[in-house]
Amino acid sequence: MYAGLIPVMVGIAAWLGSAAGMIAAAVPTAILCVRIALEERVLRARLAGYEDYARQVRWRLLPGVW
Repeated sequence: MYAGLIPVMVGIAAWLGSAAGMIAAAVPTAILCVRIALEERVLRARLAGYEDYARQVRWRLLPGVW
């Protein structure tokens, strides 16, 4: 879901031909990245087995990048 949100925001701005929209899509993208990091911290602390899962699935958002 998170990985799909970024292309949707950028895609809508591109579809509308809005350079300001493309720049503005960076703000919620940054917020989403912070949210993912915080959410993962909570999951590691409170969900049994998440640490093992995180070791197997190394990439959070973009395979090979982050």
